[in-house]
Amino acid sequence: MKDVSELETKFETGTPEERLNALTELRRLDPARSLNLLQKTWESELPAQKVSFLKVVAENISMDEEPFLEETGLSDKRKEVRQQACAMLGKLTESRYSKRMLARAFELIALERGKISISF
Repeated sequence: MKDVSELETKFETGTPEERLNALTELRRLDPARSLNLLQKTWESELPAQKVSFLKVVAENISMDEEPFLEETGLSDKRKEVRQQACAMLGKLTESRYSKRMLARAFELIALERGKISISF
């Protein structure tokens, strides 16, 4: 097993593949620390790398990641990053995103005389 500080160094200085592997291992050992590390480098990451990193985070996502995904992932310039953040937030039933989507769905659905109708 690698030392956490060794993994952090690899994430900060490694090749894209080494960084992805380091983040994967760090997520397993200390999810909060890995998220903190990712937040520090987020703005300088390439879009494809951001999506890859988010997929690693998605493997053991919790509400601890919700603020980062809401504030950073949903506002990213790249569509593929926003889509990945949406998919992840949708898995968190208590996330603000999930609650917004549920509220929107309820606005479109009505029960009239025992029949469900959907308006667009």
